[in-house]
Amino acid sequence: MTPREVGLKAVESAQLARGRAKLSIVSPVAWAVVVGSAVVALCIGSWVSHRRVAAGKVQFLARREAATSDVQRRWAVIRESIENYTAQAAKTFDVDSIAPQARTADLRKKSAVYLRMRMNLGIDPSTIRAESTHSALDAFTACFFEARHPHRLSNPTPIDNGARVSKPPPWNLQHVYRAARVVESAWEQEARAADSELRLRVFQHQYDQAERDDLPQLRDDYTHADIFVLVLDETPEAAPSQTVTTEQLLASAHPVRVHVFDLATQRELIRIRRTVEGSTIPVAGAADHDPDTNAAVRRQVNNCELASEVIRSIRSST
Repeated sequence: MTPREVGLKAVESAQLARGRAKLSIVSPVAWAVVVGSAVVALCIGSWVSHRRVAAGKVQFLARREAATSDVQRRWAVIRESIENYTAQAAKTFDVDSIAPQARTADLRKKSAVYLRMRMNLGIDPSTIRAESTHSALDAFTACFFEARHPHRLSNPTPIDNGARVSKPPPWNLQHVYRAARVVESAWEQEARAADSELRLRVFQHQYDQAERDDLPQLRDDYTHADIFVLVLDETPEAAPSQTVTTEQLLASAHPVRVHVFDLATQRELIRIRRTVEGSTIPVAGAADHDPDTNAAVRRQVNNCELASEVIRSIRSST
């Protein structure tokens, strides 16, 4: 015979027994109604959320289109010109060429988009975009172009209080790509594929940030650049490209191609190939024997010498 439970344990057992009795009262039909109601509620919630996301996307993308349609068209033309010209220039070099317009126009005062990358016969738009992230304004641009001052951009946003200023040219192509990201069709397709309110808010935030930080200069400056300057570094045949870093290459004498393309007329202004090596004059008592510092100095001197050689070639052309 099972002993009778007493005290708190008996109370707990009684409560459990009453709970089981209540559950047994609920029929299978009632359970089906409860589950069905939950499923219907979830479906309605999903439908409402989907409608809200769809309406939000339509409104958001319409706002984007209205604000960027003009700059989209201008950027598409410039991007295609730059990428096609770069791919063509990376092919087998023909002969030096300096157009008459290059001799009469002061290219050093022109607003320019700049790209420097290592030579690769397999260059295409995707590799150009990837390699542009390694490109930077260097001693070549510093010595070739005359200094320009920032200017105030049009249509400043309220957060700027009318004080937004531009980055003066030349403009690094990687910065142009970054500024144009939200007007690209690929970005629009990703935004259209947003399937949740959270995901849509991410794209809205990206666009609002670009509208504040990048689109003013893309609209006012980048898409009105006069020329595209391309510098291609060739790896000497005696040194396989896999074993020579870009820093090592730029610190040594090597063939370099310099191309200047007129973005308005779609014509090549300059095509030259040079091998230059600048020289340094050590200052008494200030010699620095650190290898990294010496290599950095050689890179800057070589780049500036290359710019000087281009300027001399333009002036001496007939």
